[in-house]
Amino acid sequence: TTFLTDYADITRLHCSAKLNQKQRSELGQFLTPANIARFMARQFNSLSGHIKILDPGSGVGTLTAAVVERLLANPNQVKSCHITVYEIEPIFIESLNQCLRDCCRALKNQGIEADYSLRQDNFIKAGHQLNLPLFSSLSPEFTHIILNPPYKKIHSQAIEKKILTSLEIDTVNLYSAFVWLSMLQLAQGGEMVAITPRSF
Repeated sequence: TTFLTDYADITRLHCSAKLNQKQRSELGQFLTPANIARFMARQFNSLSGHIKILDPGSGVGTLTAAVVERLLANPNQVKSCHITVYEIEPIFIESLNQCLRDCCRALKNQGIEADYSLRQDNFIKAGHQLNLPLFSSLSPEFTHIILNPPYKKIHSQAIEKKILTSLEIDTVNLYSAFVWLSMLQLAQGGEMVAITPRSF
């Protein structure tokens, strides 16, 4: 089952070379290597039953692939798997789609019902819907959230800052905003694994 994360890692290197370094810095992008992704996936304690995964800012899908590998290691414990990912970088979308298709195909081959939703949307802007009555009852509750959030300060005049303020989230860093918004979508008893600075 290790082909999923290994393939995503090869794609990560290929796509990283295409990124505009200035834009990469502005967006706080850092794609997770396979060994780190697998280490993070191993931090989940419970992976059984109906699994709903959220990977905000998913890059080429390495983190999701690592979690799916863990599911495939014990397929009899998993009834279904629904994956939701967010990604705004156009360079990653084709590879991310392929990664997600491969993950779902591998799960289905083991008799696990699987599907995915790829949202080409800003995770923070999409999070604004969580505060609207229309969406509050429909907001998905994820059993497992895994993320390597962007590392960048939020400009005081940025749209993200205004959205976070409307959600009563007071932070100046994108990484803490991503973690906070993810936490709001975590099911009761769910688990979240995130890379954050030591100071967080």
